[in-house]
Amino acid sequence: MNSDYFARLLDATEVSATTTAVPTANRTVDITTLRRHERRWTGPMPDWFDAVPNKPVLQFGGQPIWAEFILLRLLESDGWAGVWVKNWGGRAFWRNPLESIELPPPAQSLFRRIEKRTAGRGGGCWDIFAWRDQETLFIESKQRGRDGLRLTQRAWLESALDESVPLSSFAIVEWLAEK
Repeated sequence: MNSDYFARLLDATEVSATTTAVPTANRTVDITTLRRHERRWTGPMPDWFDAVPNKPVLQFGGQPIWAEFILLRLLESDGWAGVWVKNWGGRAFWRNPLESIELPPPAQSLFRRIEKRTAGRGGGCWDIFAWRDQETLFIESKQRGRDGLRLTQRAWLESALDESVPLSSFAIVEWLAEK
């Protein structure tokens, strides 16, 4: 995937790539990094937002939503299918908030192969796992200035690269919330 495509599709600005070391190989990689500007939700808060504590609620299409689902909706607008990979309190694949789905067989097969390679290093799957035809994407959503890639996420990246997922299939999307 080319970074210009990501930037247009996700309505984002490309910023300096994030350079990170992969855990077991003696090398670093540069990950496409984009920045989005979001608006905080100011309306009444639906009860289901309590399901993910301490997560900022943003506005998209006039509705309250989390940053990961904004990215998912933008990908879907260009024919991608995907999920937010919920890694806390047990793994689940969310198509919508609190709506778990099963991955289709090709996506599930790739996911399981990568997961198997990370054995002993934790889960670490990136926030968004998306697919279209033979292409896959892994996108990590980060609130700008709040955190960076964790060791488990770098292990996931390395395992995916070992499974022949191209580095161009990975992106970090930093977001800034405006009032």
